[in-house]
Parts: sequence; structure tokens; C-alpha cells
Amino acid sequence: LTLEGEEIFVTASVGVAIWPDDADSLEKLIENADQADSDSDGFGDACPAKTGSTSWARVLGGADYDWSARVATDSSGVYVSGDSFGTIDLGAGPVSCGTSTSAYLAKLDTTGTSVWAKLLCASESLFVNDISSDGSGVLVTGGFNGTVDFGDGPVTGAQSVFLARFY
Repeated sequence: LTLEGEEIFVTASVGVAIWPDDADSLEKLIENADQADSDSDGFGDACPAKTGSTSWARVLGGADYDWSARVATDSSGVYVSGDSFGTIDLGAGPVSCGTSTSAYLAKLDTTGTSVWAKLLCASESLFVNDISSDGSGVLVTGGFNGTVDFGDGPVTGAQSVFLARFY
């Protein structure tokens, strides 16, 4: 999909239930759609997709809660960010922060193949608000409580915001 000359990348969490095959009431239909979403490998896995002349879709997630927060693009591919709890597979095998909520950042090339991924772990909580690509890397902003290492050594904060750049 192209909008004003730009390709649109989509990320979603989907559970599908079909009326009347999967339910006999609206409440049961919604319940079954939620269950289908949960059964997709996790609770709300991130699902970046590229549309246009070359189509692809990848599921980034695990058996626990995973949220896709933002998507950014440049000429080399797409960056996907979000939050996770538990173990998540970002394309290079399962990784985990243990029992804390984590934030992730993954870069996929123009064919949807994983280029690199970062799992950011905080001692208490961590979330991503936004990302932006400048063509040579990606800027990530969000918030955290406790101690987190963005790559240059641990920092500690309480209800703190962060801005980090990754290449």
C-alpha cells in the first residue's frame, strides 16, 4: 500500500472467529476471537507486514504477552519496536529478560529477513513510545523504572524517559 509516495507497513495482533461457525452469540464470538489470538503462539504477537509489489509478513513473539508499538522504515528495511513479557523470538531464536517487562527493537530487511534485534531489559519496567529512522540508524524513545542497559552500561531511574540510538 502506498500513501503519498510512501510504502505503508502494517503491524497487528489478530484473532479470528467466524459467525456462526465459531459461536452462537456476539459475546462467545469475541471470546473465541480472543482465544484464537492467544493461541497464535502468544498473547498479541507483533506481526509486521509489507505490502506492495513484494509481499511478506513475519510474526515476532513468544508464548507470553508481546505488543508492537511502532514501525519505522528507511531504504534498507523496516524497524519494529514494542514491549514484551517473558520469552520472545525476534528472528534469531528465543530471548528473555526473565520476569521483568522488556522492550524490543528489530530490524528486518526489505524481504522481511531479520537483520538484527535488541531486547532491552529493565529491573522493574520498560516501554517504547516511538521510533524514527534517519537512514543510518533508528532513534527510540520510551520510559523505564529501575536499571536498564541500552548498550553503554547500566543506568538507573524512577519514572524516567529515555532516548537511545541504535545502528
